[in-house]
Amino acid sequence: MPRGVATAPRPLTTYEPDPNRILSLNCHGLNIPERRTQLLRDLYARRISIAFLQETHFKEGAAPMLKSKHYPNAACSNHPTARRAGVAILLEAKQQFCEADRLSDANGRYLFLKGDIQDRRYTFARIYVPNNNQAQYIRKSLLKLSSFTEGTLILGGDFHVPLHPLTDLSTGHSCITEAEIAAAHWSDHGPVTLKIDSPRMRPTSWAWRLQDSLLLDLTVREQVSEELNSYFMLNATRDHVATTIWEAHKSVIRGTLMHLASKKRKESQRQITDLVDCISTLEAQHNRSHLESTYAELLEARRQLQKHMMTHHYRSLQRSKAFFYQHANKGGRLLARILKGPQGLAQVNRLRQADDTITQFPDKIASEFRTFYSSLYNIPQPTQPNEIVDRNEKMRNYIKTYGNRRTWSDQSS
Repeated sequence: MPRGVATAPRPLTTYEPDPNRILSLNCHGLNIPERRTQLLRDLYARRISIAFLQETHFKEGAAPMLKSKHYPNAACSNHPTARRAGVAILLEAKQQFCEADRLSDANGRYLFLKGDIQDRRYTFARIYVPNNNQAQYIRKSLLKLSSFTEGTLILGGDFHVPLHPLTDLSTGHSCITEAEIAAAHWSDHGPVTLKIDSPRMRPTSWAWRLQDSLLLDLTVREQVSEELNSYFMLNATRDHVATTIWEAHKSVIRGTLMHLASKKRKESQRQITDLVDCISTLEAQHNRSHLESTYAELLEARRQLQKHMMTHHYRSLQRSKAFFYQHANKGGRLLARILKGPQGLAQVNRLRQADDTITQFPDKIASEFRTFYSSLYNIPQPTQPNEIVDRNEKMRNYIKTYGNRRTWSDQSS
């Protein structure tokens, strides 16, 4: 930014802008369930909004399910006869994506997807160019993409050719706030990630839930037991009601469990971060020296990281089995999860304001609703005695006129 140019203060809004995080990754095969779990956990940990994947190695007609509750919108283009190639596009649940059309390659080399996100048209494209005749394939694919594109285009892919900087006609990266190439750990390729400004993103609500794995830890059980003994020793007196003490201890133990869970999660994330940093360092050393000892250390670091992430996979699998066993024949969370789907359809994506203009931004929509209901329920109270009598008389007349009406079933009977 030029010196001497003052920036306007950031307005206080109901919704803070949240950037879209986009990832491009060569998966090197996703037919193994553990690898799909690692992929979905990695996407969720990185808070990825849109994921462009290639080399899924899915076969048409025998492709496994590649989606989760965090990424329910998934589109794939698979090879017709063999487990090779294959591309996919995954979108986060909070994107509220409404698909309009898609176009895919018969050999699983490209996938074009377009639709609406909060009343705005987007086109997502993933192109995986073969190793031969790259320029010809890119030209044909981009011609098809140009006729398919509507709205904002986001293109990801592997062209297998370097791009010429002198022929780059782009006007810069005004909407890209950050980009990086991360280290490769569960795949043999490092993911490419970038952030794009998106002022329309809405925040998601968060609710704490007890992790069953905490109760399997002996140290956690001992700390919870000590906290319970200390709490009841200090508060179980005649000055306090027993029901109040019992209800309050739930909040105390909940806070203790939240603290222990946060501590374990930070330790796990620190171990993953240390292993990823170690892998990045060993990759750089191996690229310079090509020593077998460095390569062996690199493989060992990757094995440890994969083993660490596999514990999360088996824990998720055990939690899923227990959940469906407990709620198989009950109208509880499973039913609530099904009913939660239509809530996205009731979301207000555009609203006509008081000045007769249409807005699509969440903060302005929330402000209009707040203003409308504030004026609606802000009924002026009568101050004079004659106004009170007049109001009561109107209420009695209304009840006499409309209070004796019966429903249609009562009238028919």
